[in-house]
Amino acid sequence: GRLAFVTWSGALPVNRITGKGIDIFGCWHWNHDQAGDRMMDRIRAARPLLDKLVTQRFALADVNEAFALQETGQCGKVLLYPQQLPEARA
Repeated sequence: GRLAFVTWSGALPVNRITGKGIDIFGCWHWNHDQAGDRMMDRIRAARPLLDKLVTQRFALADVNEAFALQETGQCGKVLLYPQQLPEARA
């Protein structure tokens, strides 16, 4: 499996990930102390573009269907919701 972090996080004990056969990728794009407000402004301003980029939404229970669709290349970004789809998006 793969795990990607785009976050600022606390300590992660190595023994929790060693030997699990996963690839871990870390990424840091913003200095939240200096640019957090600008980052949120850009995200808000880009909302119409994000709505075009995201073409499908699935509940996490439907993850296999979501991955199958993604692998076809016939969609944009696919969002997974941990519980269920929000009412407005269902």
